[in-house]
Amino acid sequence: MIFGIKLSHQMNKSIWFSLLVFFTLLTTQAQDISARVTVDASRIGQSNRQVFDELGKSLNEFVNSTNWTSRRLNAMEKIKANFYLSISEYENNNFKASLQIQYSRPVYDAIYQSPVLMVKDNEVSFNYTAFTPLVLNKNSLDSNLVAVFSYYIYFMLGLDSDSFAQKGGTTFYNEAQNIADLARSSNFSGWSSSSTGTSRTRFAQDILSNTYSDFRLALYEYHRLGLDMMVENALNSKTVIAQAINRLSSIYNRDSSSTLIKMFFDAKSQEITSIFSQGPEVKTKTLKSNLVAMAPIFSNSWNTIK
Repeated sequence: MIFGIKLSHQMNKSIWFSLLVFFTLLTTQAQDISARVTVDASRIGQSNRQVFDELGKSLNEFVNSTNWTSRRLNAMEKIKANFYLSISEYENNNFKASLQIQYSRPVYDAIYQSPVLMVKDNEVSFNYTAFTPLVLNKNSLDSNLVAVFSYYIYFMLGLDSDSFAQKGGTTFYNEAQNIADLARSSNFSGWSSSSTGTSRTRFAQDILSNTYSDFRLALYEYHRLGLDMMVENALNSKTVIAQAINRLSSIYNRDSSSTLIKMFFDAKSQEITSIFSQGPEVKTKTLKSNLVAMAPIFSNSWNTIK
């Protein structure tokens, strides 16, 4: 068993299949967020913790209570995510920080959460006053803090939707793009499409571009046709997953610096290594060659693949 313990078939499968049908029929799917936001101010040595404690409370409330979508789901169906905000500078309610985001997707009939997004944004700056409520305004940039978190949540919802239905996440990517468009004219870093570092605008533009349509198709094939079928037919699932990964090589060949490709392998390197290092064997020569080319930083892991 590639992912460990198999769930009992008494698991409420009707909920799972209802969700899959819903994703297939609609492109405006809805998901609730179940997230943990951690604020770390240890690097700046402030003795007065109140503003940072309130910041953490406000962010947790904002992320978990905002109606990001139109449909309410039970706890099992909610998207699980973690946000880690590390404060590097603070003065007169002005903050500079880095933000790490991790989101995992459940795999059908397995006690396993598949990592889909693991990204670190080093260009987060914002103004915040303790006890100020955080509210999303889709028509204006009232808070860069709100804009950054909202952007990544919509991007995450898009990835989640794409993993259940072909191009199912378009609505959410458009929401992320709208936020980026509003923020791009601000003085806050991380939004410029010409930025040499993090560019949230470029992230959204790329994933909505036809040039990267294979990336979105690969997400669907890898998760819905691959991982979700692993318990039923591990050999076929591994073959499908290999094909999905190989599909990404067409993007890499056009753009070897693609941030989407980097994002994918930052999240998936350990999982891919685990999948192809055990269980029924499939042909991996082309797969390994593509993996080494697309993500050479993980070459040691790729070399363990059978």
